[in-house]
Amino acid sequence: TPAPRPAAVTALAELMRRIQLDPTDLLATARVRHPADFELAFVLAEWDADEKRTADAIARYEAARALRQENSVVWNNFGAMMFFKGDAGIAEAAFTKAVELDPSYPHAHNNRGAALYTRGDRAGARAAFEKALELDPAHAAAHNNVGKVRADAGDAAGARAAFEKALKADPDHLNAHIGLGNIQADAGDHKAALASYTRATEIDPDHSAAHNNLGNARAKTGDPDGAERAYRRAIALDKNNPNPWHGLGLLLESRGDKKGAVAAHERAIEVDAKYAPSLIELANVRRKSGQKAEAVKLAERAVDAAPTDAVAHYTLGLARRATDDDKGAAAAYRAAIKHRPKFFEAHTNLSGTLNDLGDHDGAAAAARAAIGCNPKDSRPYNNLGIALISKRDFDGAVAAFREAVRLNGKNEAARDNLELALKERAEFERTAPPPREKK
Repeated sequence: TPAPRPAAVTALAELMRRIQLDPTDLLATARVRHPADFELAFVLAEWDADEKRTADAIARYEAARALRQENSVVWNNFGAMMFFKGDAGIAEAAFTKAVELDPSYPHAHNNRGAALYTRGDRAGARAAFEKALELDPAHAAAHNNVGKVRADAGDAAGARAAFEKALKADPDHLNAHIGLGNIQADAGDHKAALASYTRATEIDPDHSAAHNNLGNARAKTGDPDGAERAYRRAIALDKNNPNPWHGLGLLLESRGDKKGAVAAHERAIEVDAKYAPSLIELANVRRKSGQKAEAVKLAERAVDAAPTDAVAHYTLGLARRATDDDKGAAAAYRAAIKHRPKFFEAHTNLSGTLNDLGDHDGAAAAARAAIGCNPKDSRPYNNLGIALISKRDFDGAVAAFREAVRLNGKNEAARDNLELALKERAEFERTAPPPREKK
């Protein structure tokens, strides 16, 4: 039988794909008979890529690339496979070659941006995404990626606008729905986030992260049963994703199931030993149950895993304070404040710790910083009063304690301290020498 013409083979393969038949054997046989035919090599690589046979796709794109070194699409698709394999460096080089061969190729610019983003070059990534949008203003993936970069930079409004543009270009863009939901959740609009995540799970019912985020939104909107279903669905889809284990732990804790909560958080750190959120939760559990040394170890692991996470440093401060390591606690609270300057609890606890260390100037400064963060909480006023009475500023101490009592009449410590300050002021005024006359 004469060998089939390659063009006919590729057309037949495409037809087979459309009716969900596997054309691999047909294409491979034709490839043996026509080893120099680029279309055959390319179509076979495409089929492997579609079927998620990444290693086979990489080998076949390399074969196609050898036949047409100047084909930008082959370089782009080879880069995509290397990216999925986890080699962002080789992927970036391939995408760069693709845009060198065809500077007007928006997909390659967008993909190059994704590789740069993965390698930590946010500025280079954003420039690549914006170049893709210059070439194709309706490029949904590029709009979505701009949204990610803006969100990372703290530009919530810009990120929201980018995600909305992505969805205008492609209403079923999964990651744009998730990204928009994240922005909505961060802004406290949990009902809107619920709608975004619900749509994401409709688009891809097997997306673990979408179900995890849906669980978070349901928990925030008063649907704990729905939240648990979503978390467990996310876990079933990807048992190595620590996020739903963490969310499930928080949910079980809120329901009073402390044993189940601990088990969920422990599972999260089995999945990812450097998963800071569950390390933090477990550190707090251990501290409250009296396992103080274990709490310090877990908090230190959280800080090692997430050195810029203010809550991790704050948790370490609480754990060290429980072991009477006040100097270590103060250092941890200061680290928390460095990474989150408006961290009220860290300023408040730092002021109390510094008072115990005898650094009353530092304690007063920390208490005033806490008051600047939240002037309606009585605790930093009490700490300020303690610092001022130690500095013999009785008027300032009395004023601080009175404000603490005004804000919270149940603050017994502030009431007792106010009474003490009034007595000490009266005693000081009674025994103080009369002012000397100026000559």
